[in-house]
Amino acid sequence: MRRLLYIVCCVALGAMLSACSVTRLIPSNEYLLQRVKIDEDKSAPRAERIKSEEVTKYLRQKPNKHFLGTDFYTWIYLMANPEKDNWWNNLKRRMGEAPVYLNMRDTERSASNLKLYLDSRGYYASKVNFSVDTTYRRKRAKVAYSLKQDEPYLISSISYDFRDRFLEPIVLPDTVNTLLHKGDIFDISVLEKERERIALYLKDRGYYNFSVNNVEYVADTLGGDRKVGVKVVIKQNLTGYDARGDAMYDNNMVYRLRNVNIVPDYNAVMAKSDPSYFAQFDSLEYRGLNIKFQGERPKVRPKVLRGRIPLYPNYLYNYSQVSSTYSNLMSMGYFKSARINFAESVDTLRNNLITLVGV
Repeated sequence: MRRLLYIVCCVALGAMLSACSVTRLIPSNEYLLQRVKIDEDKSAPRAERIKSEEVTKYLRQKPNKHFLGTDFYTWIYLMANPEKDNWWNNLKRRMGEAPVYLNMRDTERSASNLKLYLDSRGYYASKVNFSVDTTYRRKRAKVAYSLKQDEPYLISSISYDFRDRFLEPIVLPDTVNTLLHKGDIFDISVLEKERERIALYLKDRGYYNFSVNNVEYVADTLGGDRKVGVKVVIKQNLTGYDARGDAMYDNNMVYRLRNVNIVPDYNAVMAKSDPSYFAQFDSLEYRGLNIKFQGERPKVRPKVLRGRIPLYPNYLYNYSQVSSTYSNLMSMGYFKSARINFAESVDTLRNNLITLVGV
């Protein structure tokens, strides 16, 4: 108990010493960044107000940690002799924290970052101001950013442009679940979530190669009055480039699973170094599952594996089922890791717009 009290007293004494002596360790042309504050726009409706904690990550500079209101960590770091590389000075550097000095270029960039974020949330008429105070305490500075959101841009209309006409009867019925609505704020983050939602919807219906890159937006602000017409463009799949370097596109294709193989005792190092690695395995087929094993029988019962893997030959590719397979296998507690790979079959049946992948 007495030893603990001694340690606490030493730490408290160190904190008090740091408060008194850290300023003499700061170079004459520098200011220690003591505080950074973001003032929200209190005039904005509470439901739409951008919170300070929401935008803190866009700041280029943040103050050092404090201990009991002092610059204890900075003081310890500065107490290390920069010309000596030994355990004692290295210990001070590890325990402490390099001082963060006021950098006006980073301050301006932080303000620009905050403005870009407000723009992305639909507040294109927003403003971000900042002030720097270097007078409130010796050799220290505090920076305050103030956000002014102003009126947001609103979605006035939503339309669709299907470059891949085969997807129109699939996507349009699902627009009942869209995240975009007339009258909503033109928020880039919501548009990105809608791209992800459309991509997942199609990947769960066999469109193995479909991604968020197949969904684009065209925004029309010509109507003025802070109204935005949004066109959702569903693109074809990029298949390559011609001799002139121009992009070539084709309709997106539906994929089915050709076969499902599982290697319970897969060794990545051996597979990479030994070309005949997979030839060493026996194969057991169980309800559409090809189990690769060595020895007399698989170490994991086929019935158990089949219950964890919702993938079957001739099933449409389904991204959500693939994700469930990974989670199910890891939850068994038997496997340290799991990796699911797909290989596109060369015998693509393009006339039927269906091809095969193997897992």
